[in-house]
Amino acid sequence: MKTLYLITFFIFCTILSKEEIDSNYFKTVGQNTESVDHNCLNTITLVGSVVTEDTQVLSSRPNNNFNYSVSNTVYSWTEGGDPSSKYILINFDWPDGMNPNSEICLAYLSLYFNATDPYEPFDFHYGTDNGFIISRTTQAWNPATVTWNTKPNVTSVNEVTLPAPTSNTQNYTNIDVRYLVRDMFSNNQPYGFQIRMKNPNYYRGLLFGSSTNSNSSIRPKLVLAYNI
Repeated sequence: MKTLYLITFFIFCTILSKEEIDSNYFKTVGQNTESVDHNCLNTITLVGSVVTEDTQVLSSRPNNNFNYSVSNTVYSWTEGGDPSSKYILINFDWPDGMNPNSEICLAYLSLYFNATDPYEPFDFHYGTDNGFIISRTTQAWNPATVTWNTKPNVTSVNEVTLPAPTSNTQNYTNIDVRYLVRDMFSNNQPYGFQIRMKNPNYYRGLLFGSSTNSNSSIRPKLVLAYNI
């Protein structure tokens, strides 16, 4: 009887341990790891040009499309002596079946420094007070045609503000954008994100890899846990 009790107790502990592991997603930011409980059955990682649409829009060239770039650059700068702002637009090929009633348990966006940008006047994250803001876009846009003059509207609801980098090559990994993604689907507007500088005054900027960068390790990435 004692042996049977011990076996039963061991099995119970093993099952409990597995449930605890399955119900937690481990989020790593720098040296910090946060355990987040969730009940979502589906987890997917979206990365690469097949499942990502991203481009940039530039205020000083309001009719130009920049879908060819290997970088996603955001900055407050000047061009020809006049102020110039560059924004990033990013969207993903969301899983089939997602709808306004879908449950979004987790959504973590990662952006990676691009050391090989061939276009910008700076080679590293530049300036002071160069944090940035991630907002939700509320209109459809096409990366092959969008320009500054035709860029989608955004909403400030649940926007995410990131601090300035602590180094000029910093990656921003596992940015919590779950509330933005929830709002996308609850409002039937799955149109992605806009990224802009928090401080619009020049000179400051950040260099990230785009979905078409030849280095697959620096393409933007979204980890999503959801229930249809």
